This record gives sequence, C-alpha cells and structure tokens, in this order.
Amino acid sequence: MELSVRLREEQGRADKPEVDIYLERAPKGFSKRYPLARHEEVCAALMKAGVKFRPVPRDLILFFQGRSQSGCFDEARLQSLQTWTFMRDYQKRALRRMLQCGGRVLNMSEMGTGKTCATISFLEYWKGSDNLIVCPASLLKNWQQEISKFSGLTSSIVRKRSDVTHDGINIMSYSIASHLPTSKVWGTVVLDESHYIKNAASKRSKHLLKITKRAERVVLLSGTPLSKSRDLFTQLKALYPDTFKKFSQLHSTFGRQVPANSNQYFFGDRYCNPTVQYLAGGRKTYVFNGNTKSEELHAITAAVGVRILKRNVLSLPEKIRKSVTIHEMDAKITQQELLQIQKLRDERGKALADARLTSLVLKHSRSKLPFVAAYVRALFQNGLSAKTIFFAHHRNYVQMLQAEAASAGVSAFVIDGQTPNPKRQKYIDDFRQTSKFQIGILSITACGVGLNFSFVSEIVFTELCWSDSLMIQAEDRCHRLGQQRPVSIQYLMVSHSMDDVIWRSICGKQYNSRRTMDNVHSRPSFTNT
Repeated sequence: MELSVRLREEQGRADKPEVDIYLERAPKGFSKRYPLARHEEVCAALMKAGVKFRPVPRDLILFFQGRSQSGCFDEARLQSLQTWTFMRDYQKRALRRMLQCGGRVLNMSEMGTGKTCATISFLEYWKGSDNLIVCPASLLKNWQQEISKFSGLTSSIVRKRSDVTHDGINIMSYSIASHLPTSKVWGTVVLDESHYIKNAASKRSKHLLKITKRAERVVLLSGTPLSKSRDLFTQLKALYPDTFKKFSQLHSTFGRQVPANSNQYFFGDRYCNPTVQYLAGGRKTYVFNGNTKSEELHAITAAVGVRILKRNVLSLPEKIRKSVTIHEMDAKITQQELLQIQKLRDERGKALADARLTSLVLKHSRSKLPFVAAYVRALFQNGLSAKTIFFAHHRNYVQMLQAEAASAGVSAFVIDGQTPNPKRQKYIDDFRQTSKFQIGILSITACGVGLNFSFVSEIVFTELCWSDSLMIQAEDRCHRLGQQRPVSIQYLMVSHSMDDVIWRSICGKQYNSRRTMDNVHSRPSFTNT
C-alpha cells in the first residue's frame, strides 16, 4: 500500500502549502508516493517543514494493517465440501478469498458469476452454528432451492419471528429481519442485495447493523453496491463497525472542518465531497453526493471484498445498447425549467427543489407517453422478430403497453410489484417453453432480481429511472449465463427532456462505481451507442 502526498491548490497560500495524505495512484509531476509503513515518518517531516497537512486517519491505518494478515482456512476441509464439485474455478477462488477475509466480506461480483453458490459453500464450511440469510422477499424460495440443490444443509423460510429455528439456515426478508431481537449472536449473517441497507438513517439499516455487529461472520452480496460513495458506508460499517464509526462531523461542528493534523476519521467528509445546501428559513445542511479519493476507497473495498467481472470469466454474447430518439422537445423550455429549480434550491432549500424536480420528471413522462405508444404500436404492426421484454417505470406506461398489445393482438403478461412469486415463475416458464406469450411487460423496480430471461435477447426500455443499479439489474435479467445470442437493448428517448438529465446522471454514477470497485478511470460503457 502506498501514500500520495498531494498539494491542495489555494490562492494566497504559497508561503504555507497545505497537503492531504491519502492512498492514491500518484499523477506524474504532481505528488510523491511512500509506503504506508512510512506514514509517521512523512508526517514528522511535514511538521518539521511547517506544512499543514491532513494525515491518513489512524483508524484507517490500523484497518489496513489488520487486513494484511490474511485469515487461515483448511484447504482439505474446503475440498471435502459437497458444493465443491459443483463450483467453477473462479467460484472456488472467490470462496477462498471470502475465507481469507476472516469471514467478514463484501462480495461485489457481477450478477451471474455465482455469488449464491460461493456463499452456500461458505455456509457449508462453517456449518454447525445458527446462520441467517436476509434477502428481498422475491428471492426467499430461490435461496431455499439453491441450498437444497448444491448442499446437504437444511434451511427454512421464516415468515414471522416465531418461525426462527436453531437448526440449519433461517431465510427471511428484510422486513422480517428488521424486527428480530438484536441480542442473539448469529454464526453467519448473509445480507443478499446488501445495498438495501445503504440508507444509514433508515430503521432497517440501524436494526440490521446491530445484528451484524454481534455476528461472528458477515457476508454482504451485491453486484451493484454503490452509485455514490456514500452508499458504501453502512455496508462497510456492517463488516467493520470499529473502523467505520461515524459518517460526518460537519453537522455537529456547524461546518467547521476537521483541524489539520487531525487523526479523526469521518467517511462522508473524506470520500463524499460534502457541499452546503440551504433550507427554508436560511438554515443550512450538508449533502454528500460527491466522490473524492476514489483510489483510496477502492483500496478499502479491495481489502474487504471479492469482485468478479462477467467479461473475465464467462463467454457471454455482447450487450448492444442503442438510444432511439422518438421525439425532440424545445431545449430552451427544458433549460428554463431546470434553471427555475436551481433558483428555488438556492432561495428556498433542497426539499422544495426536489419536489419541483419530481413534478418536472412526471410532467415530461406524461408528455413522452403518446410518442412511446406510437413507437410501440409501429413495432407491433411491423411484427416482432423475437420474444421481447418491455421495461417500464410508472404504472401508466405499463397500462399503455397492455392496451397497445391487446389492440394489436399481441399476447402479453405483466410482472410488477403486485404479481405474487408463484405467478411470476409460471409466466416465465410459459414464456420460455410455449408460444403463449409474445412479449413480457416488466416493472424496472420490481423485476431487478430473481428472474431469469436468458432465453430472451430483445429488450426495450420505455422509460429511465434515476438508479443505475436498477437499470443494469434489469438488463441482466437477459444478459446472463445461458444466453446464446447478443442482447439488443433499445432505450426510447425524448431529446432535450428529463431523459437527457437522467441519462447523464446514470452515466456519472456508473463512472464513479467503476472507479471505486474496479479502479477503472475511463468513461463507463453505459453510454449512448
């Protein structure tokens, strides 16, 4: 691990330079690098030279020193597991890494790379203790089936607190887990789709953090753990609560910065570039939507995590994204609306501005609807070349797609948040095995996990949503193991509308995610093609 000593550019401070010390790849001619072991030596030299500086916090140094001592495991015991014979080589490497992390690990591998199988093997390795799996409600049955398929472990689905057993693996939804007693010490706690706890202020996150803190081992699973750096805080805190204690000190100190030479460690202040926003009445708050020190944050995730990319281990056909402009709005009107929202944010505060932004998104969504309907109608009239999935975000778009399909005589099924799990699977089986349905109409938010459409290679997004994670999860319902053809993905866009704003936001989030998880600084592939 190496340090960068970077000058902070401040006008009028040439006589008293100020530096930050953090973990980063050093740009040529701009900063110097030192081994982490020389941190105290570097600090002493800077103090002697009269340079103000911000050191790497002591808690972070101790964290990296602890991670340098890899956990031990029994290789013979590992290879005797029942699940071992089912695992691919890259899944075996992932399992070894999970054990080397000392049993507290964030598995960030992309969807379709076998996180579930590796986790079941991990549970089999540590069998004999009370284990808990927490997952979205739609995945309860899938977890039970996978455990039965790959191992001899016993498991049960917990529908209410009284169903919790002390024999085998308890599988429950986040809503049930949020009401479990926090005094119990679990052997292993698995949080599937761990980005569900990214909101540190939610009751769910606070409750589950108390459970993970007492657990002997914690496994977090998420192929999309972050869109912004702040999303990682609670997940890292679930693994190492003694290191990742506090998010920010800005509110408690009313905006005063951490003093130079301080060893205090505040995650949000260090990695999220906090900015001031004013509320109604002139009160101010801080928002943490930025991203700084991405390489240091990458070093943290690499120290606690496993990351397997599909392109490195699977021979999948390519994913082809295409932006289809179906209408063009007046750019001046849209720009004027956005400027009014910014003015409202400056004068009246964030809450009112966010409400106005939501109204603008809905307004543009309603105006886009007839153009989407016309495009879909033309698709149906020209005849679909293959089974196709249409994704929508709002209920009125789902209803429009149903109406257009019925009018054109195109057989369709709908899966949204109100569709029960058994019915979902019946639709998928009929879609795969019969000609009963020609298209599927899916909700972006309700169908991001647990559905396998690897037999479908045509996707049409009628809308966008702000979450890049949900969009990619929706794409990967088709682009996954078992897919034999290139996956064609159409995004229906209205130019100079909120579609452009949301698209840029999605690209920015993907860029930050790639920098943090993969240390890749090129622009993401999630762009117009």
